[in-house]
Amino acid sequence: MRFKNQTCENCGKRYDGLLSSCPECGTASPDRKLKGFDHYVHAPIYRQLLLFFGGWLGFQLLALIIQLIMGVVWKADHPGGTAEDLASFFKTTDALFLHNGLSYLFLIGALALILWSTWKEIFKSFKFAWAPLIGLLGFAATTLCNILYSVSVGNILKAAGFNLSENVNESTVRSIVAAYPWFSLILFGFIGPFCEEVTYRVGLLGFFSRFNKPLGYIISSVVFGLIHFDFTCFANGTNAMVIEFYNLPQYLGAGALMALTYDFGGFSASLTTHTINNVYSVIMTIIATRNGS
Repeated sequence: MRFKNQTCENCGKRYDGLLSSCPECGTASPDRKLKGFDHYVHAPIYRQLLLFFGGWLGFQLLALIIQLIMGVVWKADHPGGTAEDLASFFKTTDALFLHNGLSYLFLIGALALILWSTWKEIFKSFKFAWAPLIGLLGFAATTLCNILYSVSVGNILKAAGFNLSENVNESTVRSIVAAYPWFSLILFGFIGPFCEEVTYRVGLLGFFSRFNKPLGYIISSVVFGLIHFDFTCFANGTNAMVIEFYNLPQYLGAGALMALTYDFGGFSASLTTHTINNVYSVIMTIIATRNGS
């Protein structure tokens, strides 16, 4: 392990070796080279791993368990239903909303328990007025990059005859937003970003940055991009694969920009970038669906 706890020479308090000064009395750390980690949430290494695996794998397990329970309830209410009927039920908007909503609610509860003794670190960055401003800049940069990417690469692919309407992830979100707009705003606009920032910035980025910060950037950005990638596209034809690979760089870029805002502004900065981006997307979807587009 590269970074270990250290004892303050002034007050005797033990604190995370990633900090450049004692959080109790402000005495400078013997290793000033660690200054670049001041804005990180300084969770112990085991908690960073718990946050990542709890947020990533935990979400998959929660979603699976909830789907199994929903299937049992559905079969009890439809004793003559077939497997095809059950599969059709899971594709309905009501089932998608219930499945995603319960998964996120249980996930945020689990992550809150893992973070229990780290809440001071989480809220610390919110006291700096400049941190949300960094988050706003991150949102502006993400939006600009997506526009430029869409205008250039997107138009080239459309000219080649590919339909880039929506990927599976976006289609699912759009159908839920259309049916449950205000609940979706809370779920996808606020709860989702919080869970993902805790998982991929506090957990994954924090863990790998202990060994090498560029490595932390790369791994957290790649994983963040891949969780939004639908691997079933390989069985759904060329156009489906093109859509997924077209969207992947945007998610990779968003992951890198949120890692950057977390690095320079702390948790409140990356959460601001992520939340504004999702809230904006949900509101635009609500407006589009109400206008019939």
